[in-house]
Amino acid sequence: MISGADPLRPHISKFNFHDHTKLVLSENGQVVTYVDDGYVSWTWHLLALVRLETASLADSRERRRMESTWKKLVYAR
Repeated sequence: MISGADPLRPHISKFNFHDHTKLVLSENGQVVTYVDDGYVSWTWHLLALVRLETASLADSRERRRMESTWKKLVYAR
């Protein structure tokens, strides 16, 4: 994993993973953007990811995507 603050945007942190996915934290870490290996991005408020365990999402793909993002976020900390 390679991480760092963006020198052009000091309030954004990016994490690049070896599987070619990325996490971008913005808005003081409150907004999480996940970029998959196909360069498709999804953005959630951090609270939505934290509350995932209690949420009942109808779209199981969305839930798996959020779970994957949460695992990468925990790993990146």
